[in-house]
Amino acid sequence: MIYILFIALLVLTGVAFVAGNRNILSPWTIVCAMFTLSAFFAMINVNKWGYTIDAATVLIILSALAVFGVAHQLILHFMEKRRAVIYRGRTFCPMSKCRTAVLHTPIQLPITQMLLVCGVLFVMLLFYFYKTYQLSLTAGNPGGLSSMLKYVREAVLNFGTIGKLGNIFAVIAQAAGYVFSFIFLYNLIWCGWKWQDILLAVPLVILMAFRVLSAARDGFIIDIAYLLIVGCVLYQQKKRWNYWNTVKIILLGAAALCLFLVIFRLTGLMKDSGTGTSMFSSISKYIGFSIPGFNDYVLNPRADTGYFGDHTLLSVYSVLRQLGLDLPQLSIHHDFVAFPGIESNVYSCLRRYIEDYGYLGMYVIMAGLGALYSALFHTVQSRPDSNFLLIVYANLSYSLFMCAIDDQFLLYVFSTTFLYLMIFIGAFYYFFVYRCLHPKAPVAQGSFVCQMRREAGGKG
Repeated sequence: MIYILFIALLVLTGVAFVAGNRNILSPWTIVCAMFTLSAFFAMINVNKWGYTIDAATVLIILSALAVFGVAHQLILHFMEKRRAVIYRGRTFCPMSKCRTAVLHTPIQLPITQMLLVCGVLFVMLLFYFYKTYQLSLTAGNPGGLSSMLKYVREAVLNFGTIGKLGNIFAVIAQAAGYVFSFIFLYNLIWCGWKWQDILLAVPLVILMAFRVLSAARDGFIIDIAYLLIVGCVLYQQKKRWNYWNTVKIILLGAAALCLFLVIFRLTGLMKDSGTGTSMFSSISKYIGFSIPGFNDYVLNPRADTGYFGDHTLLSVYSVLRQLGLDLPQLSIHHDFVAFPGIESNVYSCLRRYIEDYGYLGMYVIMAGLGALYSALFHTVQSRPDSNFLLIVYANLSYSLFMCAIDDQFLLYVFSTTFLYLMIFIGAFYYFFVYRCLHPKAPVAQGSFVCQMRREAGGKG
């Protein structure tokens, strides 16, 4: 059945691509492609792992993706119909002259401002490093840096924490890395390379250091997915969404996947995860095990804990505990399931949805996600001046790339961390992007002021 599932997912990915106006960046296409990738790794390891797939599992996966796609296409149809009504009688082009001046305005920040931002972020990184090392000592690190990440990971798995201030610094670093990398890509794609822009990449480098110290690899998926979506959307906006660029985007996506796999392996070795196993085995386990794992859950449902949403709303329960409610400490990690020579606790996003809300609830959530991502993507696609929404959407696209492995939407969005991240992104965006692209906005003397230059013919 795994072969049937792989072929069916491959066909469904093609259907999603065609239905989404041959746009490889379509959310439905991405979701189907990621499940296809997981099925592929599961398929080539079927004999090694010694598992079988039930027909019910195939039907559940395909129907869940179909429900996502139906909702996605309905929202796309209604939004395109509304757009046609608004612009009836005149041709609408996202690259019309009324937008050209804004789109071709490079965002230039004074070097002193960038040095100040980078300096503050570096101080935060030093503090985060100190707290990480202290946490490793409490988890049993005998001393030194060679085993620090290994013990930090063990501490985190046992509900250890870096501290509230350290977590806030990490969120600030993420917000800064995202906004300044957006500016870097924006200038690069629209206005060409300028050596002054190299400083814009420094916050992203500092963010990578935060990711390494966190001893978690999911953060790298968020960052790579964010950069991929922002870069490809800006490029397609410049090319007026020419579907002939699909091959280029696929190659870029493949390069991004390879980059993550290399980072995945290196960070795993740094914390003694995957030692003694080949890189292919580690990658196969991470990407492909969710299919047989989910099949095991379908055939052997786990006992209900009695708490509503206890596998998807962990952050909500954490806040309620802080308010004084007597609630248990819930773990984000599932139980392990074993096959010959391998075990893992990866089950795709579908298990969490079914376990918390039943099969009907799972289909409702998949439909809601399809509608939400379709609306966000269509808005970003049709309004190239919606830069802030692009940053938000690119950040949320992480859950699309992770759906075949685990849920990262409900766990991510319904959390105080996401709230703080949106606040800090909004602040960085307002001071360093919005005021640059909207010079008529009031700017106080001595505040963050950008120097702008425009292409010949652009308006001041």
